[in-house]
Amino acid sequence: MALNQSQRGLVSQLGSYKPTDAIYLPTGGIFLFEDQRSGLTLVTTTGRYSFSEGKAYDVLRKKQVQSIADIRESYFLPLSEAPFKPEDAFTIQFGNPALKRQAVIFITLDCADCINFLKKMNEDRQAVRFDIVILPSPGEAAKRVKQMWCSVKAGKVSNYDILQSLLGKSQDINSRLIPHESLKDCSVEPIVTGLYLASVYNVQGMPSVIREDGLLGNGLPTDYKGWLKLNLQPLLKNPFDK
Repeated sequence: MALNQSQRGLVSQLGSYKPTDAIYLPTGGIFLFEDQRSGLTLVTTTGRYSFSEGKAYDVLRKKQVQSIADIRESYFLPLSEAPFKPEDAFTIQFGNPALKRQAVIFITLDCADCINFLKKMNEDRQAVRFDIVILPSPGEAAKRVKQMWCSVKAGKVSNYDILQSLLGKSQDINSRLIPHESLKDCSVEPIVTGLYLASVYNVQGMPSVIREDGLLGNGLPTDYKGWLKLNLQPLLKNPFDK
C-alpha cells in the first residue's frame, strides 16, 4: 500500500537514512520493560512482537525476524494457529453447519450494531458460517454474559436458546438462567479466553470480525461475502514499490 501524507512526512525526517521497505505492525500499543542490567525490551500489547538490542522477534511463532520480508510472510495469524482457540471461548456457532467456518465475530450484549448484524446474517444463514464469541463489557452486560455461560454449562439453556434470544425470536430466557447469587463456583475461563483471543488480534471496539486466515476487521464489513474474498496481497505491498 502507498504511503499516506503523514507517513511520507515521517520518512522525510529521517535525513540521510533511506528506507527501501516498510510495513505497518498492528501493535495495539507498546510495553517498555527494563531488566536488572537496565536493558530495554519493547513488547507489543498483542504479545506478537518484541524488540531488544536491535533485534526483532515474532513471539508467537518463536523465531527471530531477520527482515520485513519475514514479517510479511507470516503477517496474518490464522485462527487455527492462535494461542487461544475460539472453540475454547464462550462461542456460539452461526449459519450453515455444512460449511467450513469463515470467520469469528466478537460481540457484546449491549452492542446494537452487533445484534443488527446477526439479524441481517440470519436472513441468509444458509450461505454463511461463523462463530460468535460473546465478550463481557462493563456493568450489567458483563454479569449477564457470566450468567448465560454458567447456565449453558449447567444445561439450563443451550447455545441455540441464547442465539434465538439475541435474534429476538424466542421467549425471554431470564427465568431459566441461574441467579447471580448462585454463580460463585462457576468458572469463567471460557469468557477470559475470549478476551485473550481478542487481545492477540488487536480487536478494538465491538463488533469486530476475524477471517479464518487472520484478517481483522475492526467493525463489520458492509459486504460480508465480498470481504471474505478480499485479497491479502495488496495489503502487504512494499509502499516504496512504484
